[in-house]
Amino acid sequence: MRAAYNLFGVIAEDDGNTSGGDPVADYTETGPVTGENDLKPATAAVSPLVPTGGTVALKASSTGIKVWKSLSKGADNAVLTSGTEKTWDLSNQSQRDEFNAARSNLRVEGCTDGTVNLTLEYHIGSSTLSDMVKYTFIAATCDRQPMPDRRTFFASAFPNLVHCEWSITAPATLVYNCIAWSVGETTKWYNKSDIDGDPKYGNNDGVVQDSEMDAFYLDKRGWTPIDPMPPDPRDAEAMYYDGFHGAKKMGCSCGASKWIMFESKCGPQERIEHVWNQLNGTTYGAPVRFYK
Repeated sequence: MRAAYNLFGVIAEDDGNTSGGDPVADYTETGPVTGENDLKPATAAVSPLVPTGGTVALKASSTGIKVWKSLSKGADNAVLTSGTEKTWDLSNQSQRDEFNAARSNLRVEGCTDGTVNLTLEYHIGSSTLSDMVKYTFIAATCDRQPMPDRRTFFASAFPNLVHCEWSITAPATLVYNCIAWSVGETTKWYNKSDIDGDPKYGNNDGVVQDSEMDAFYLDKRGWTPIDPMPPDPRDAEAMYYDGFHGAKKMGCSCGASKWIMFESKCGPQERIEHVWNQLNGTTYGAPVRFYK
């Protein structure tokens, strides 16, 4: 009998190691490593006691997964790190001890976007019992992951950002800002006075009202606020924060539909893709308008 469980894991590049000017993906590091926190725990349960006969096989549906018996990884902790199958003969004392030592401490690491099935099979005579876990590995993979110094910078400005759930999609520039990019423009920097002081949008009272942003987005893209509030951000093409920040909906597959991805030009800094609510905080405030 086979039961399937669906678990999500993030493909990480957050150990801080670099090569050739780019971050090194954690799954390429064979260890030993310290501070690893992205591996998912798993237990190979053969109960009530590990039998002294038959075989146990741990099988992966592809090489997009690695299995270790410790977060520190390393050759001594490798369980299934090359190929797609590891088998223990339980009639062999040393293999039975090896399985016993590993089965309660398995750590699963994703190596590629997508779904990988991990199956445990117990074979005794003509009988086979099995159980399967379906892992879906996800990451923010548009363009590139940030170097350690940029990760530190953005983490200080946006403490809700989660490692490997955002990426850098365009370089820093003073030519355009977030409001411009939220309507797809890359040749204009919109200040508050450009909105409030434009008679098409504002009343020149020194304050940018939400209604003035409504007029801006309607004029630029024909978008109107989604009602009722708050809407599902999946339905929005752009969102506006009360701290005068705009973000544009991403059309990518990052996050395998588990995340809702937007893209922000962060002042004079880089443009980044991010989970929709992970820029919320003191820098930009929070979204108060969603447009479509």
